[in-house]
Amino acid sequence: MPTGAFSSVNLWFCADLQRKEGEATTVVRNQRFRAACRATAEMIRQGITVFSPVVYGHALVGEGLPGEWSFWEGHDAEYLMLCDEVVVLQIDGWEESEGVREEVRLATALGKRVGYCKPFATKRRTQG
Repeated sequence: MPTGAFSSVNLWFCADLQRKEGEATTVVRNQRFRAACRATAEMIRQGITVFSPVVYGHALVGEGLPGEWSFWEGHDAEYLMLCDEVVVLQIDGWEESEGVREEVRLATALGKRVGYCKPFATKRRTQG
């Protein structure tokens, strides 16, 4: 979980969802999505303004948009330019992810700070 050094106003939070088309099962994609949601929610609770393309895009893929990096590349690049830094969630498969690799490459080329964090478990908070 990013702390201290990762307290920027605009934080891009990336994680692997699907390495290559068809490689990750629906169950695995949903597990990765939930891990990204947990981490993103915790950052928001800490007062960090964060954008996670996995959290944003997963539901849209469910509405029929493609999941491949080639589709999301231009869209992601526009948002990435607005962020101050990038944090990669080190969930299973992140090192092989084309999307994560390209987001880090683009962030570096844009002079953005890049950091990494391990997944962590949080329990869903209930309102009450």
